[in-house]
Amino acid sequence: MDKKAALQLSVNAIIVFVLAFAMLGVGLTVTNLLSSKVEAGVDIIDVSELVIDEPSSSEPITLPNKIKLPRGKQTELQVGYYNTNSDTAMAAALGIAKCLNSENTLVTTEELPTVVSLSADVSPSDSNGYSVVIKETGDLDPDTYVCTMLVFNNDDYTSASAAYEARSENPSPVYESDSFFLDITS
Repeated sequence: MDKKAALQLSVNAIIVFVLAFAMLGVGLTVTNLLSSKVEAGVDIIDVSELVIDEPSSSEPITLPNKIKLPRGKQTELQVGYYNTNSDTAMAAALGIAKCLNSENTLVTTEELPTVVSLSADVSPSDSNGYSVVIKETGDLDPDTYVCTMLVFNNDDYTSASAAYEARSENPSPVYESDSFFLDITS
């Protein structure tokens, strides 16, 4: 092999290496961009926004076990209610009746997050799905709370906490209740 052919081969090899490294750099950049977009998309999806299970007599209220809520913000979720009572649940609405912080201290009624939901009459052995907005007004400190969600008669009581206090009346304004974790983040 003569020196001119060897030089040409060396130049071709250098060009191939440069092009290979350039392609590798472009490939890694595109992969990094795609993975960062996917990670950002995963953060947006919240378990509480997923479609709920159908409520049943064994699980009359279906709601997420843990709800994340940024302090001073609101979140939307779906909650299901199955009427296990023998009478129609009149003006059945949802609300948070009470919450305990991680130090086992009861949150005052004024500090409770508000729940916005439409009310509905639910026949015995029938179910209803609710689209709910839970809003934290900035009164709660970042912490994990154990809260009680009620399905209550919204015609007779305007708040879940008032219905909860009157639950021993006959007929009870509380149709069903369930506990969940409320994670207030800063």
